[in-house]
Formats: sequence, structure tokens, C-alpha cells
Amino acid sequence: MIDKIIYPGSFDPITKGHEDIINQLQNLASVVIVAVAKDNDKNSLYSIDQRLNLLKELYQNHANIEVISYSGLTVDLAKKNNVSVIARGLRNEIDFAYERDLSDMNQKIDENIRTIFFQSDPALRSISSSLVRQLIHLNKDFSPFLSKKITNLINAWR
Repeated sequence: MIDKIIYPGSFDPITKGHEDIINQLQNLASVVIVAVAKDNDKNSLYSIDQRLNLLKELYQNHANIEVISYSGLTVDLAKKNNVSVIARGLRNEIDFAYERDLSDMNQKIDENIRTIFFQSDPALRSISSSLVRQLIHLNKDFSPFLSKKITNLINAWR
């Protein structure tokens, strides 16, 4: 079993696909650090505090899941937390090409950091946060793509 693993992302919002990967990671690592990126190139719908709140509410009863936010490089976060494994989710070939290049760069920055790739359940694989954000923005039904708890929290904010 891996001692600690980091699963970074924007989680804007956290989808069923993200949750599936986190569930897989719980079976592989003693501690799963779900790290919400503060500074990414995405146009966020929710603030960092809102995204952290969603994750903390969802995983409040999971002792082996830590939810944190961070700025800067994920590889630096890993070094700071004595983590040598970063988990990344893959939905398709485009994700793979991007994530492979990112993994290669991380390994050049720190040769002790490894990236492992995960796919969610095939029924969840096509879900993307950006498409969910668009549905939310257009006041369309987004509930099939998010857990009930997350859907309820987001609806309470509207």
C-alpha cells in the first residue's frame, strides 16, 4: 500500500468521475490528499473556498482523506508533504497526451515523483467539470453528473 498520494485538480465542481477516482485511491493509499489548485488556467465558476467546502462536506466522514488547497506546482506540493506519487484522472486520449507530458515534466523537476493514471468507471468517463459548469450557468439539469450531496449544496447557493 502507498503511504500517501496526492490527487490534484480544480474540482470546479467535483463530479461523479472525480469521486470514483478518489474511491479507487482510498484502496491504494493510507492517506489521499485531495488538493484543490488555486491558480490554474481555468475560468472557475466557484471560489476556492466554495470548492474546498464541497469536498470537505463530501468527505467529512473519511478519516484517510485530507482536503487542502495549494498554489504553485503540484510537484512542489508533493515534496512539501513527503509524497512521491501523484494521481491523475484520464477521460480520453486527449487527457492522456496532456497528462503524460505533465508527468514527464514533473519527473524532470524531481526524479523521485511518479504519476499514476486512473480512469473512472466507463459510465462516468465522459463527465467533465467544464460541461457541468456550462449546464449550471445555463440553468439546466446538472444533477446526473454530480452526487446528490454536491447537487444539493450547489442548489443551495443559487
